[in-house]
Amino acid sequence: MQQWVRRGGGYSRNKRAGMMRFDDDDDDDDGRKTNTNTNKSGCSTSSCAELLVYDFDGTLANTPTPREGKIMYENKIGQAWPHVGWWGRQESLEPPLEVGPGPAWASYVENRTRTDCVRIMMTGRVEKLSRRVTECLRMLEGATETLCFHELVFKKGNGDTLEYKCEELRRMVRAYGPKKVRIWEDRVKHAEGFREFGKREFAEIVFEVTLVEPSNDY
Repeated sequence: MQQWVRRGGGYSRNKRAGMMRFDDDDDDDDGRKTNTNTNKSGCSTSSCAELLVYDFDGTLANTPTPREGKIMYENKIGQAWPHVGWWGRQESLEPPLEVGPGPAWASYVENRTRTDCVRIMMTGRVEKLSRRVTECLRMLEGATETLCFHELVFKKGNGDTLEYKCEELRRMVRAYGPKKVRIWEDRVKHAEGFREFGKREFAEIVFEVTLVEPSNDY
C-alpha cells in the first residue's frame, strides 16, 4: 500500500502504507514532516485521548448496496447493471447512483474539530477507489469545509476485510497510543469481530463499537 502526505495543497507519495494522511505544511529544517501531525482543523496527534474510526459504506456515507443499487441503476438508466461485481467498481459511487450522509456522519461532524482525538476513515473499498471515495466525502462535507480526517485507509488486495481492518487497528493503536478506541460500523459480523479483537489484544484500552442502524450483514 502507499501513503499520501499532503504538501502545499497536493499529495506526495510515500511507500509505507495504504492510507492518505491530512497533515499541515510545516516541515523541519531538513524538509521532513515534523513528528506532530496537525491537520487544517488544528487537531494535533501528539496527544490522543480517543481514536475514532469510521467505516465508509453504510456508516459515514449512505451508499447503495448491490441489490438496491442495481435496481436504482436500472430504474434511472433503463438497462441492467452492466458490470461484474459491485464494491470494487467506481461506478457504484457515481451517478446515476446516489450517495448521501450515513448514520455516523453526525458523529463525525460532532467530533470533527476536537483536538484531543484522531479521526480515521477506514474502508473495505480498495485503494484504486481512493480518489472517488475522497470525492464523496468532500461532497458530504460541503464546499466551504475541509475534511478533518487524519487518515483515509483503504484495502489492498482481495484478503479478508475484517483481518485487514484489525491489522490496521493494531498499527493505529501503536502509532497514536489512545486511551480509548471508538469504532462505527454497519456490518454485524465486523462489529462483533472488533469487540472480540479489543478484548483479546487491548484489554487495557476501552474499546467501544457502535453498530449503526440500519445494519448490514452482506
